[in-house]
Amino acid sequence: MPLNIIIDGYNLMGIFHRELEKERSLLIEKLIKYHEVKKHQIVLVFDGHKSGEPGRSIIDRGGIKVVYTRLSETADDFISSFIRSSRAQWVVVSSDRSVQREAWSSNCIPVDAENFEKALTRAINKNDISPVETCEILEDDSIYEGVNRKGNPRQLSKKQKALMRIMKNL
Repeated sequence: MPLNIIIDGYNLMGIFHRELEKERSLLIEKLIKYHEVKKHQIVLVFDGHKSGEPGRSIIDRGGIKVVYTRLSETADDFISSFIRSSRAQWVVVSSDRSVQREAWSSNCIPVDAENFEKALTRAINKNDISPVETCEILEDDSIYEGVNRKGNPRQLSKKQKALMRIMKNL
C-alpha cells in the first residue's frame, strides 16, 4: 500500500555541501528511483527562508512534488502547517524534535532522516531489512524524555508499533 511521505530535504541531505544545487538534484534523482520502486506519494520540501523567492515554488519531477518555501518560511513551518491541514496520514521525514512532536499530534508518523536514508538505500538496492534491524531502529526512547510510561515494559508502545509498521513499508 503506497504511503504519503513528506521530507525535509536539507534535513535528509545535510547543508554542509559545496554545491547545494548539485546535491539537491542528486537527492531528487534518488527519490525518483525510490518512487519508481515503491510508488509512494512523495513531497520534498527545501527551505527558502533565507534565499528563496517571495512566493512558494512547487515543481513536479518524476512523480515527486518538490516544494521550495517562500523567503520567510522554513521547511519545518511548511511541513507542520501542511500535516495539520491534511486529512491524510503522512510519514514525516525529519530529525527535528519539534516537527516530530507536531507529526505525532497530527496523527502522522515521524521517521528520522537517518532511518529514512537507510530505507531509501535498501529499497533502491532491493535489499530487505531484517526484523533485528527494525527493532534496533526502535530502541531510541528519547521521544519519552520526561514522560512517565505505563504498561508492560516488554511490549512496544503504540508509537513504536506504528513506527515499526511504517519502517516495514518504506
